[in-house]
Amino acid sequence: MRLPGGEKCWPLVGFHRFDEVAPIRQYQFIQHTLEDIEFKTVTNEDLTSEQQTSLIAIAQAALGPSYRIRITQSHTSLNNATNGKFEEFVCRIR
Repeated sequence: MRLPGGEKCWPLVGFHRFDEVAPIRQYQFIQHTLEDIEFKTVTNEDLTSEQQTSLIAIAQAALGPSYRIRITQSHTSLNNATNGKFEEFVCRIR
């Protein structure tokens, strides 16, 4: 992940607390810009707005408040990368 100052680091996103909020089957964070992170979730049922707010709060506590985190939901599994490996955090900033 890229920090607001441009430095790189390996993020810890608080995943161990997600089950306290909702039954997340799979998740992935995608950093699109220095401020924008997409939080993809795979669940059997749609998340409530309260669950989304709680999950975002967990992620922001782990990553820092300077990021805008938005949740996108799916009921089907997320794809592996082209190398066949599944990445829980993908940085698309070059």
